[in-house]
Amino acid sequence: MIIRLTFPKPGLRNPETNEVHEFDEHVITRTIGDNHYRGHRFEYDWELVPGIWTFEIRYGQQKMIEQSFTVTK
Repeated sequence: MIIRLTFPKPGLRNPETNEVHEFDEHVITRTIGDNHYRGHRFEYDWELVPGIWTFEIRYGQQKMIEQSFTVTK
């Protein structure tokens, strides 16, 4: 499975590296039928970009689920 978190535009800019990221993506292996949790923790102030953030879970090219949440100032 692929877990993808898409950030609001213009993305997240890391002030140490000046790199901008539009999303974060991880490939994970899970057992079908087991319960699993996936979340996001804001560790740095520069990550608090207001707007709509979207989680997606994909299996191959097929989107299995999508959930969005809004970060406000």
